Amino acid sequence: MLYLLAAVMLGPGGFGSGAFAGTRDLLPVELVEIPPRPLRAAGGTTFATAITDLPVEERWAAGVRELLSGNVPEQQRTFWPVVMQGSGHRVVFWVSPEYLTIGTDSDPLEFPLDLPSAAKVALAWNCGLPTPKMVTAIHQQAHYRVEPQTLPPDLAMDGMEYLLRHRELVRNALGVLPDPGIVSGDKKDVVLSALLIDRPGKEAIFGWYRSDGEPIQPLSTWHRSTYADYSHGIRLVFGEVFVDGKPMELWDALEHPVVGSILSDEGPLPDARELLAAAIRHLEATAIAP
Repeated sequence: MLYLLAAVMLGPGGFGSGAFAGTRDLLPVELVEIPPRPLRAAGGTTFATAITDLPVEERWAAGVRELLSGNVPEQQRTFWPVVMQGSGHRVVFWVSPEYLTIGTDSDPLEFPLDLPSAAKVALAWNCGLPTPKMVTAIHQQAHYRVEPQTLPPDLAMDGMEYLLRHRELVRNALGVLPDPGIVSGDKKDVVLSALLIDRPGKEAIFGWYRSDGEPIQPLSTWHRSTYADYSHGIRLVFGEVFVDGKPMELWDALEHPVVGSILSDEGPLPDARELLAAAIRHLEATAIAP
């Protein structure tokens, strides 16, 4: 279903005034932190085939290397605005049009990552992950929505065969998109949540909205932080937001007593960036433990 983001003409104003900003903050932005794509980088299908037989942790590591090297489709480098309002304020944040993707525009592969691997990519590119409330706003304002394409649960659902099968189902359901934009409904999100503060070694997942507006996946921290399968997606959030037309760092916004409550149903997230850094440290500590 095609959704066109409406640009509403609003008066200028600064944070703290209660007045909303104009439409200048509704323009897409390019994530310049992503390196240029190497000339000989593999397409998504070739990459998936090459890592099929690797142990799962080596597959995630290979995905991180490809992403950080710049093996990212051109269309995935442009982030799109999403608007949230509350307490008399208007917050605009920018998100990747799809989940983290390896390959080219003609051969893309949305690649799932566990939380520590996702954190490495996000922090390297000065990005974060969404909260569940932000995931809902992204879905509601997406340019394209697709009904979830689920596959039967299986021990192999974290493998490349499942991932490629799911990619074809989503492609067929979406068809050819006329223009770039945010796509939603194809995966559940790995998210930032206050639940992670007291649950080291876990990851939080949420979303995968049906056409009736209900998510398949309620907020859950059941999975260990090193788990991911075909249904998991990493949606990056640009490291700067606009609050009533004025810039604010994403991490400051998530921690702010007013703005944080606009962006999260759980209220402000203290040390939001630390949730990602802690996931990396926990993995490193457990990897070298006797």
